Amino acid sequence: MGGRPPGQLRLTRVRRLHRTARQLERGAPARGRRTDPGADQLLRIRLQGRDQQPAAWRHPQSLEHRADARWLLRRRAGTLATDSGGSTRRPAAHTGLVGFKPTTGRIPHPWGFADPTQPLNAIGQIGRNVADVRLMFTTLAGHHGGYPLASPAPLIEEAPALRIAWSPDLGLGHPLDAEVRACLEGVIARLRDAGWQVADAAPAWPAQLADTNLMALQHAGLYELFGERHRHDPQCFDPAIAAQIEAGADISGAAVVRLQLLRERIVATMAEFFETHDLLLCPTVPCEPWPLEQLGPAHIGGLPAGPRGHAVFTPLFNHAGTPALSLPCGLGTRGLPLGLQLVGPRFADLRVLEAASRIEALLGPLPACPLLTP
Repeated sequence: MGGRPPGQLRLTRVRRLHRTARQLERGAPARGRRTDPGADQLLRIRLQGRDQQPAAWRHPQSLEHRADARWLLRRRAGTLATDSGGSTRRPAAHTGLVGFKPTTGRIPHPWGFADPTQPLNAIGQIGRNVADVRLMFTTLAGHHGGYPLASPAPLIEEAPALRIAWSPDLGLGHPLDAEVRACLEGVIARLRDAGWQVADAAPAWPAQLADTNLMALQHAGLYELFGERHRHDPQCFDPAIAAQIEAGADISGAAVVRLQLLRERIVATMAEFFETHDLLLCPTVPCEPWPLEQLGPAHIGGLPAGPRGHAVFTPLFNHAGTPALSLPCGLGTRGLPLGLQLVGPRFADLRVLEAASRIEALLGPLPACPLLTP
């Protein structure tokens, strides 16, 4: 690969990914690199029964994710990751890479381990640039009759997005560190200076969203899949997953139905928003990566941050089923990567990728993060 142009991904590698998917469908054992911490935890539960990996592997700012980033930079390649709440986009944002969550079902995956969040989950792509991510996506996208969320609709090239919306808090008052806001608003200013029509706007979310824990769907699914085993051998589970299983025990069937109905309203909200906008821009993450020994940042935007305070900008687009991409857009005050999130209507995956490619070209080469220098 040493003599190949930086923007190219070896087609043989993408074809190998596609072949691997077919092998999994026929029952071959899974092998290879994984970058998604949530999927990795579930895979260890399913296949190993015990959490034998270091705690550092469970967080996007960890050494494992930095190693994945260095590996991608050296190989000029890409990798796959599952995304049920942002686990393709947030690790990419924290490591200066491009992470793409396609429309739900665009890449069918009726193989593998039991998934407690199937309606939210997508097979995402992570790469060093938009061209590599696009190549992986278009190679793997397709239809499979055994996957209930798959669609036979073909990929369609679209005209460039013209009506762009920008929201620093998604209209939900999410806090944002000052340096992250300054970086992102600098990008928006450059887009406007280049002639992009960017308006301040956000979806009109359902009122009950503010008082709802969307993670409860995952908790209920985990309890259904692993609750009995947890009762007999709770020590075999990662503590974070064990806590979610225990939380799922108290979630009623009626509560699950209410969450499913709310998800339908989120889908309708995004569809209505995209009747007047072609694309939504927002943060991928509200802060720079935090120290490894912490589960999350203690404060965001000057306010106390809860355990999921760093993850508030990505899950709604899993519930909506829309394509969403994190694009590197600069470094924070500590020299660590930040990401701009691009979101489009369902099945407008190529529109999102095309806009990301244009923004990537406009921003030009970004400063290198010292922690990710090969």
